[in-house]
Amino acid sequence: MSHAWPGNIRELHGTLLRASIWADTEEITEADIKEAMIERPQQVKTSELPEIGNGIDVQGVLDDIKRKYITQALKKTAGNKKETTALLGLPNYQTLSNWMEKLDIQ
Repeated sequence: MSHAWPGNIRELHGTLLRASIWADTEEITEADIKEAMIERPQQVKTSELPEIGNGIDVQGVLDDIKRKYITQALKKTAGNKKETTALLGLPNYQTLSNWMEKLDIQ
């Protein structure tokens, strides 16, 4: 009940589907649902970002952040792009594919 469900109904559906597949019994328990939930990465703290100084390549910083989290999410999901899309809170699979192509992530 306290989960924010940032992926809205699609995230809820995916979680319940995973829980039903992974459950050891015919009834889905609270523990099954907790195990099936995908943890989201924490928000980036502004103190971790580079200082503006005499200028900054904002697009480059954003690309670095995207590259870091896409790579981590792909590792966590064993390369499953559908799960990676959900884990990163992206609106759809195509967004992930476009970002991977732009950032040259295999």
